[in-house]
Amino acid sequence: ARWTKRGTIYFGILSMQKKYSDNIRAVAAYALSQISHPRVIEIMKSLAEDANPLVRQTARAVLTKGPGAN
Repeated sequence: ARWTKRGTIYFGILSMQKKYSDNIRAVAAYALSQISHPRVIEIMKSLAEDANPLVRQTARAVLTKGPGAN
């Protein structure tokens, strides 16, 4: 598995809570969850307690099912 530039972009969006809307961050979390890479698990662990319920839900689903699972 290779970490891509796209993964870095999604992570950047997720880490900037004040710059991006909750909806954009939720979409970025979903997109990141489609990348099967160990770093996704690390990121999702940090997002499992996010203030945004959609981001939290996506992160917890990845931690339960694994990245790339629908």
